[in-house]
Amino acid sequence: MVTKDEVRAGIQRLVGMWPALGKRDALRQEIGHAMMRHAERIEPADIRAGLDRLIATTRTRQDDGGPAQPPAPHEVVGCILAASNVRRMADGGNTRPRNEGITFAEWWETVPDDERAQHTALYMMMTEPDKARALVDKARRRHGLRRLGARA
Repeated sequence: MVTKDEVRAGIQRLVGMWPALGKRDALRQEIGHAMMRHAERIEPADIRAGLDRLIATTRTRQDDGGPAQPPAPHEVVGCILAASNVRRMADGGNTRPRNEGITFAEWWETVPDDERAQHTALYMMMTEPDKARALVDKARRRHGLRRLGARA
């Protein structure tokens, strides 16, 4: 489990890499809150390893030499959780509990009505894959892109 001080130290490390983050209080707070939501599942080593990976894979400068945008909260947390999963796999632990045997239809029944609109594309892909593929192919043709799986 990590503490608020360890999360603050991680955020300060990000400010050192992306100075623009130092001026954006709301973004720093959002990153901190996102990290704290997972505080019980992660260790301080996960924060260090995740931020190492984030810094190594994310641009800090644009091509013209100007500063790049700081990473979004989901990018920061994603790298930390990936590091946590790697650590737990190395320790021989399960990365997360698996919900074995649930079908898409069973999951769909648990989605509240007000959230179903957010998942309509997924619903279409799972229940009507041919229709979904045809819509994707039509959009790709309209934008001059190749069909998925087509050879060059």
